[in-house]
Amino acid sequence: MNRISACRFFLPLKCTVFCALLLIPLQYARAANLSGLPLLSQAGAGLPWICGLAAVLLLAVGVGMLFAAYRRKVRMTMAEHGNFLDSLMEAMPTPVFYKDAKGVYLGCNQAFEEFTGLVRNELVGRTVHELYPAGEADVFKKHDDELFAAGPVQIYEFEKATSKGARQIRFHKALIHDGAGRAIGLVGVIADITDLRHAQQELWKARNYLQAIIDSSPSAIFCVDENGTITHTNTYARALSGECSNLLQECLPRIPDIMGAVRQALAGGGLLSLPRHISMIEGTLLAQDVMIYPLHALGISEAVVRIDDVTERHRMEEALVQSEKMMSVGGLAAGMAHEINNPLGGIMQSAQVIENRIREDLPVNRQAALDAGCSMDLVRNYLERREIPRLLGGLRESAGRAADIVANMLQFSKRSSSAWLPVAVNSLVDKALDLCLQDYNLSEKYDFRKIAVVKEYDPADPSVPCSGQQIQQVAFNLMRNAAQAMAEAGVLNPAIILRTRIEGDCAVIEVEDNGPGMDEETRRKAFEPFFTTKGPGLGTGLGLSVSYFIVRENHGGEIEVDSAPGRGARFKVSLPLHDRRCQ
Repeated sequence: MNRISACRFFLPLKCTVFCALLLIPLQYARAANLSGLPLLSQAGAGLPWICGLAAVLLLAVGVGMLFAAYRRKVRMTMAEHGNFLDSLMEAMPTPVFYKDAKGVYLGCNQAFEEFTGLVRNELVGRTVHELYPAGEADVFKKHDDELFAAGPVQIYEFEKATSKGARQIRFHKALIHDGAGRAIGLVGVIADITDLRHAQQELWKARNYLQAIIDSSPSAIFCVDENGTITHTNTYARALSGECSNLLQECLPRIPDIMGAVRQALAGGGLLSLPRHISMIEGTLLAQDVMIYPLHALGISEAVVRIDDVTERHRMEEALVQSEKMMSVGGLAAGMAHEINNPLGGIMQSAQVIENRIREDLPVNRQAALDAGCSMDLVRNYLERREIPRLLGGLRESAGRAADIVANMLQFSKRSSSAWLPVAVNSLVDKALDLCLQDYNLSEKYDFRKIAVVKEYDPADPSVPCSGQQIQQVAFNLMRNAAQAMAEAGVLNPAIILRTRIEGDCAVIEVEDNGPGMDEETRRKAFEPFFTTKGPGLGTGLGLSVSYFIVRENHGGEIEVDSAPGRGARFKVSLPLHDRRCQ
């Protein structure tokens, strides 16, 4: 409290104390009168009443002065508070206004004037219907009435026409109450959220734009935190994972320990590429490349998991490797075939000559035996006892097998340039089946006739331009391999399904068995030259590789195999109907 205020406050108090002191001699005089002092008693007979009245008057004056000082202090305090509130309102950058209970404006700040274009003197004492267009005024009045009816705070948005154009504004209103708690008015604050709304729209636009880019990606994209919780996905990722929880490992059960790889990438802080993941889904090959990108640059402990379906690329890479192997083997085969054919022909010719010279029905043989001093019967008996005819037959059979190997090898080194003639696909497969039936009649381990053959041919019996002999050899190799695989595995009810059909611009031949099937490693190497799963002397490893070369290189087609352990194997041969490759 300053000195002036102190003086104003203590002055009435001093007056009161002074009046109280005046009563002391009066009391003393009264006491003297009572004690019998004549002078004082006569002079002051009426003095006590006069002094008492003066004291009361002085006391009243002091109390009045004290009350007046208190009122001045209250007014000054209220003025200070009012000035503070006025200064606060003027300093606020947002428009502020206040009204009475009838909706009449009582005041506003400078920001309100600038925002609405209304001068404060024109605003005070008027209602919304006197200041704004009817449509706007009705909205403002409606919300004011709702605030007074429901209270105590109201927030709503409105698009208002201003001198700066249409602005999106948000009203924040609250009721003003008197000491008894009655609503006597309202105060409102206007927030211009036009720029905020534009920023939000741009943000949503950018977000939707980025989401559209991510959704258009052919890769499955998962954003995941360090706990394995998925925070974001794209369309392909949702289709790949299907209905699942928000945990990455549960959504990608086919990729083992995917979360371990994510944590490894987060700990290392660099790009992590996982080995290609190969799986079979309902008998169909699925190859996936998985890459993990940590998001440390954004200051968050999350990572992006990108999964690419590279099944077609995987098959193309396998085909490319296979073609390169075929080309290298082709050069080797060309040289080997000519070198082997000459001695092989001599062996086969000599074996045939020997068989002719031990025949009993030839006169020249009988004469040579007589000249040697023995009969032809004795010579024949000796040869049979020593199993010479059987050995000669085995020699010729082995030589014939070697000749077949040379012929197969020659397929790598040449490509027919002659125009193909249309060949009926069903008849072509039937001829290959007939060859298999004849081929296995001499087998000691299994008989092709004991295999159930199911024909699912295209009833239209389509024709395809090809080399009938070469495609027949392909079908023969596929059937023979299926029969051998089932025999070696001891399949109780062996069966082969033969299918023909048209798919797009290609004719398709399928050979499916119910044999032991192949693991992924064997399936990838099935068409490699000299690769075989048979024991020594039971296979050359050239049957499927020659078939691969015939279909892809000579005919521009495709040959592929789908197989899994215990589920048999299905070979599919696609031959183009026109001058284009099958896809």
